[in-house]
This record gives sequence, C-alpha cells and structure tokens, in this order.
Amino acid sequence: IDLILHSSLSSQDIMRHGRAKLARKTLKFFSLNFGIKPPYNVLMDGNFLVAVVKQKVPIHERIGKTLQNEEFNFFVCRSALDELAMLSESGGGSNVELFTQARQFGLDECAIIESDDIPAATNDNETQQILASSYSAAANDIHKLVLSTLNDKNKKGYIVATQDTELSSILRELPKVLLVRLNRGVLILESPSSASRKAGMREERVKQSSGGGTMTEEEKNLVKSLLHKGQKRKSAEQDRNYQQRKKKKASGPNPLSCKKKTNPTSATGENKKRRKRNKSSTLHE
Repeated sequence: IDLILHSSLSSQDIMRHGRAKLARKTLKFFSLNFGIKPPYNVLMDGNFLVAVVKQKVPIHERIGKTLQNEEFNFFVCRSALDELAMLSESGGGSNVELFTQARQFGLDECAIIESDDIPAATNDNETQQILASSYSAAANDIHKLVLSTLNDKNKKGYIVATQDTELSSILRELPKVLLVRLNRGVLILESPSSASRKAGMREERVKQSSGGGTMTEEEKNLVKSLLHKGQKRKSAEQDRNYQQRKKKKASGPNPLSCKKKTNPTSATGENKKRRKRNKSSTLHE
C-alpha cells in the first residue's frame, strides 16, 4: 500500500512539474514576443467566479504559482456582476448561495471595470456582431476589452479566466491573448494559440530586420544596400562560373574512344569459304 501511495504521489508531482514548466514557457513566449510582463491583470468572468466558489479553489495561491509568483491583479466587468446578481435572484436552492458568493468574491477581490470604460467595437467587426446577437453582455464586454488592448499590443497583459468554451474558442482566434481555465480544481494556463504563434513569428521577423527595434533608418538602408550588393555579386559569380564550364565543354567526340566499323558481309563470306574447304578435304579422305 505504501508503494502504491508513493507511486501515485510521484506521478502527481510529475504532472504538477509539467504544468509549471509549460506555464513558464508560455509566459516567456508572450513576454518576448508581445511585451506582456508583470504585473499581470487577470480578467475573470462570471462562469469562472462560480467555478472558483463551487470547487473551493484557493485562487490567489493557484494563480500565484501559475504566474511564477509574479505580481498580479484581479479584474471583473460590471456586466458579469450584474449577471450573477440576476441569477441569484431568479435561481433556486443552493444555486442562490453559489451565485451570491461568486458575486461577493468579485466585489471584494477584483477591481471592477465599468461598462462605460470599455471602448466600443467597430461596426465592421463581424465577430463582435455575432457575439452581440447570441452571447451575454459579459462575454461581449470581455471581447471588446481584449480587442481594445490588442490595438495597444496588449501592454496591460490581460489574462482572460473563463469557463465559457464558446468565448474561449473566439478568443483563441485573436493573437496575443492568454487564457486560464479550471479543470476539476486544477488551474491551467493554455499554451499559445495558432493565431498567437503566427503573430509571434511576424514579430520575430520584424525584430530581425530592424535589429531588435534599435536600428535607425540610415542603418536599415545601409543593411538593405549591403544585402543588395551581396546578391548582385553572388549572381555575377554564378554567371562567370557558368561561362567557364561552357568553354571547357568538348566540341566533339573523343577519337580514341570511337571504334572502327566492321563489315558484316565480309565476315559471313569468309565463314562460307572455310566451310567449303572443310567439305572437300573430307571427301578426298
């Protein structure tokens, strides 16, 4: 029994170590490519607050460990608190207490973002129009808030904590967005999405072409001219080598390697004569 307990504990430690390593890698990716650094701002929605209360998760401790013990702040939209208040009034049984506690946690532990402080989305944003027609006000506010930070390269470092799978799938299509969710009481910081990885590759190419953003315009033009001269010199060398190979090429076949043609008719005539001699010699004998 002790051996079984020891093996189960060691496997849990391995999984915990793996999650911590993945979180460090994810935070480093967003820091290097998009400048998202501490203090981190964790933006929670109503679903996440309910999950924290229901699963009795020590969220301050878990968030601190996930973010490598860096400084962080909790945020919540006013619309999310209004939704929890409405659910607590219309719910029944134990759900009333659950929604009430979740809303109280948001009021006590989170900085509240008022709806008037959230920039309006552009009219040509198709995704925002879909959200406005089918999702809650809190989901719309979170989406608009994330879009507003993307225009500023998300320097505020918003980490969206949500249990809403549909909202998460939409946010994964946006670059530079970190997502946090709870899975059976385990806090998971998701790896960079495909959109974030593509944006990171573009940022890396820009840094390489501009020397990490420290090059002046004169230095950029100098690098371009040097590259252009190098390409012209390389193409000239290739043309010169091609001309030299063309001159060295033989104009005709090597006479020593050519075999003389034989006359097939003469060979057959000699064979016939030999056969006749053989026949006559045999008759005399």
